Amino acid sequence: MNQLLDNLTPLWVLNLRPIISNDLALVSGFIIGFILNIFGFHIVKSTVSTINKCCMIFLNKFFVPLMPFFIFGYVVKLVDEKLFNTLLEQNLELMIKQ
Repeated sequence: MNQLLDNLTPLWVLNLRPIISNDLALVSGFIIGFILNIFGFHIVKSTVSTINKCCMIFLNKFFVPLMPFFIFGYVVKLVDEKLFNTLLEQNLELMIKQ
């Protein structure tokens, strides 16, 4: 029971298996993007524009406003692992100079 109290546990765990490898996804993305750019299909350009707008909305409305919570969680993790004081002591001079 004490071990459970000493460790931070995540709220949930999401186990996703990869569908394809990272290398295959990277190479196929370059090839498909290159081919679609050469032929210049109108539907592709409008779809990319729509996806770009959706991504910008997600980043501006959700991800960036939630980033302080991620940073706070990381600082809590550092404090729990007793690394925050060490990190602060070793880098305090660098932080003050800038």
